[in-house]
Amino acid sequence: MQSVCVIGSSGMAGQAFCNYLAANNFKVFTVSRVSPDLSIDILALDALTKLELFLVDIQPSIVINCLAITSLQYCENHPLDAFKVNSLLPRFLADLCFRIKAKLIHISSDHFFDDSCILHSETASLSPLNHYSVTKLCAERFVLLNPSVLVIRTNIVGFRGIAHRPTFVEWLIDSLLNRFSLNLFTDFYTSSIDVESFVRICMNPCLISASGIYNIGASSQLSKLEFSSLLAREFNIKLDWHNESSVLDLSPRRSRFLGLDCSKVESLLSMPMPSPSQVIANLVVQYKARLYL
Repeated sequence: MQSVCVIGSSGMAGQAFCNYLAANNFKVFTVSRVSPDLSIDILALDALTKLELFLVDIQPSIVINCLAITSLQYCENHPLDAFKVNSLLPRFLADLCFRIKAKLIHISSDHFFDDSCILHSETASLSPLNHYSVTKLCAERFVLLNPSVLVIRTNIVGFRGIAHRPTFVEWLIDSLLNRFSLNLFTDFYTSSIDVESFVRICMNPCLISASGIYNIGASSQLSKLEFSSLLAREFNIKLDWHNESSVLDLSPRRSRFLGLDCSKVESLLSMPMPSPSQVIANLVVQYKARLYL
């Protein structure tokens, strides 16, 4: 039985990985602030020492790093914290995984592009515009010094189930069902994929055996307004009360055109990525399933 350690197991991606792995007969170890296996605050002075002792002890076959500070504003206000978590932790994991002969899968970002409304390949020019994207790009360059590391660029959407920290989709569905005020961006494009599909693709044995950077996302991109309109339609809701907004009005500055070209992973796995419509249909199924948990 392969053992997998999920770093950041309480987040949206971490939860989805843990659920998938447990259902598919992997031995799962978890690391987060609230983990039953190793509970740590990664910013604490002794955190990396504790993490190293834990990983050396359990000797996992695979380590999946889902941990990151994703709030753009927090990263701007606390740049050292952001660098420690988003850049130095991945570097530490890449070095340690090399020593203990574990496979590291590092979950990266799509916040690197602001050139035009196209799908960006893994070799596209990068233009990080804020401290969050700089720290995530630093992480990629650090971890790729370990030649066996797999870096996944993505934009995931889904459910986390923490009432006071709703995900984008949790917030959007609540707003649609209750007709709350909505400001939706017309110039912020992503090729978002539902987190459950994302995890299944990540755990494909052919991809786990690969290294370097791979994009995983939907087959095409949508603006946040287009995404929200399609989701509303799935709930038979007429979205007619929203306001249209621009990310150019936001601070800190952020990228607008985050679409990912996934042809590299499609070729490796001989399978297409889901369309945006399929991603949204998946989210509705997952939402309804969670109602009956």
